[in-house]
Amino acid sequence: METSRLDLMYKTQMMGELKSILLAVDGSDFSEGAIKEALLLSKACGIKLTMLYVQGLSDTFETGGLTFVETTNENFIDKYFDKIREKAAEENVELDVIVRRTSEAHKGIINEAYEQKSDIIIMGRRGMTGLKRLLMGSVTAKTLAYAPCKVLVVPKESSVKGENIMLATDGSEYSETATVEAISMAARCPLVKSFLAVSVVPSRENLPTAHVL
Repeated sequence: METSRLDLMYKTQMMGELKSILLAVDGSDFSEGAIKEALLLSKACGIKLTMLYVQGLSDTFETGGLTFVETTNENFIDKYFDKIREKAAEENVELDVIVRRTSEAHKGIINEAYEQKSDIIIMGRRGMTGLKRLLMGSVTAKTLAYAPCKVLVVPKESSVKGENIMLATDGSEYSETATVEAISMAARCPLVKSFLAVSVVPSRENLPTAHVL
């Protein structure tokens, strides 16, 4: 994982001052992009990275006549952690690994963010599929909704370059924080080439009410 000092500096400028980073992983390939960006940001900021693995469904759920209890392959998890520790060592990043058990993964992530006083949570776009996804709902979406800090969602093979920023707003009070942060990011990072604001309305009839920045 080779990244120039200039790239690291720009990543730091774009995200602002970070003193505590929480990386949430689930053991799937969909966390790979998040792992890479979390390591690079931690390296750029010169801070320790805290990695959280929420150990899936520890309770028994019943739905539609089906009962499901998650089992964990401890050998797989150990190898998974070792792989990430090796990547952290390559980047000279201090890594703390935390494992939590909870029946609601997003609550485990949010509670840890409060405990760590995290400035940002970094996680993948999606992970669990099939029955697990049906029972758990969208962990990423729920984390975004209730997190006490910024959340960076990184798709599997993506990287944050800081060249193009798109802000989606519906004009509500809940969009104001996102608006301020997006504008600040664009102002901080010299790599930004374009800034696009998209106003979202529920139907064509509502276009006249579209929010204008």
